Amino acid sequence: MATRGHLVLINTDHDSLISELSRIAYDLNSTWTPDSTLKKYRALLAPLHLTLQDQDLDPFEKFEILKNFFFTQKKFCKMASKPTLEKHLLPYVLLSRSGSPELLLLLFLCLAQSIQIPVQVIKTEKAHIIKLVHEGKSFLFDFNRGAEVLNSDEVLQLINEGCDCTKYLSSDEVLIRYLLTIKTQCLRERSFLSLYTVLSHLITHQPFVLNHIVDRARAAYAVGDIVRAAEDIGQYLAFHSEKMANYKFLKLLGKINRRQSVSSYLRESDAVLSRTEASPDEPV
Repeated sequence: MATRGHLVLINTDHDSLISELSRIAYDLNSTWTPDSTLKKYRALLAPLHLTLQDQDLDPFEKFEILKNFFFTQKKFCKMASKPTLEKHLLPYVLLSRSGSPELLLLLFLCLAQSIQIPVQVIKTEKAHIIKLVHEGKSFLFDFNRGAEVLNSDEVLQLINEGCDCTKYLSSDEVLIRYLLTIKTQCLRERSFLSLYTVLSHLITHQPFVLNHIVDRARAAYAVGDIVRAAEDIGQYLAFHSEKMANYKFLKLLGKINRRQSVSSYLRESDAVLSRTEASPDEPV
C-alpha cells in the first residue's frame, strides 16, 4: 500500500488554521474535501458575524457573545461517545457539535480570530485556559467548563500548581497537541496508513523531532512501503550522527535489513532460474 499522498491547495483568503484542519481531515478521509469543510465552517461563522454586525463592542463583550454562541446556542461540547479517528476530525465536529477538547479549542480560536478577539492560550498541561486582556485587566477562562471565568481563588490555585500565566501556546503549538491526540487514536485503532499521514503533518511542524521520523518509518514499514521507511531512516541518520540508542529505530532497521536480504536472495534466485530455463541442457 502506498504511503505517498497529495495535499490539496486551499484558497489563501481563508483562515490558515481552518485551512490546515480541513487539509488534515481530507488527508485522513478523502470523502471530506477541503471545500466542503470550509463551506460548513462559513455556515457556522455567518450567524456569528451577523450578531456582531453594526455593534461597537469591546473585546470582552465580543468574547461573551462568542462564548454564548459556541457553548449555548450551537451546543459544542466534548464528545461523550467512544472516540474514533473520524470523531477527531473537523468535519465531524462541525456536523455533530462534539469533539476532542483540543479540536474544539482550535475551532474556538478560529472563530475568535475571525471577529478580532485577541485571546491567548495559557501554557498548562492539565487544562485549557484562555486569557483575555482588556483595559489593563487580565481575565482567565476555563475552556473545558464552557469558558467560565476563573475567580481569584481558582487563579491562585492555578498559580500554586505551577502554572505561569505569562507563558502562552501559539496556535501552531495547540495544533501540534491536537495532532498528537490523533496519533494516539491511530495507534489505538492500529491504523498505520493514517498514522503515517498524521506523522507527516507533525514533521511539517516539528521537523527536528527525530522520534516523529522513526515513528513514520515504522508506520511505512507496517503498510509495506519499505522504500519510504528506508528514506526516513536515511533522514534520521542525516540528523543523528551519534551512537544510536533508540530501541524502536534499531529494531526497525534490523527488520528492513532482513527484508532487503530476502529480496536480494529472491532476485538472485529468479536470475538463476531464468538462466536455467533459457539453457536447459547446460549444467547448473
